[in-house]
Amino acid sequence: MDSFTTCLLKQRNIYRLSVASDLFLPGKSLDIYFKMEPDPLDNIMQHLALLVWLRVESMREYFSQCRRKAEKSVKNNMARETLKKHQPYKLNVGNLNKKCKELNIPFKGQKYTLVKMISEVKGEKPPNEFQVDYNELFTEN
Repeated sequence: MDSFTTCLLKQRNIYRLSVASDLFLPGKSLDIYFKMEPDPLDNIMQHLALLVWLRVESMREYFSQCRRKAEKSVKNNMARETLKKHQPYKLNVGNLNKKCKELNIPFKGQKYTLVKMISEVKGEKPPNEFQVDYNELFTEN
């Protein structure tokens, strides 16, 4: 869409309608509902399937995929937060890659994986559980 057409649509408020209509696409509706209830009951699943024009089996598969992704994300976030207080985590990724090369270990991956591998090779014990600092959460920056 060229800039003239976009400008014309904005002036006539048609642009708002075209953007808002994306909200009712099946994927958007399912994403919104997943955020509210990641494990819906069967009767709700049936109603939701009717609303977005999908089969119930497809809905179950979609929700199970979303749950798996969310669980993986939580595990990665907890691993990263656990290692943040560990000494090697204070280095930047470039220095971590150099250390990995020196220790002959793979040097590709996320920062927390590099820190974990370096710690394991050196025999250091990183913190093994994530602890929330609630004071840090509620302080203003």
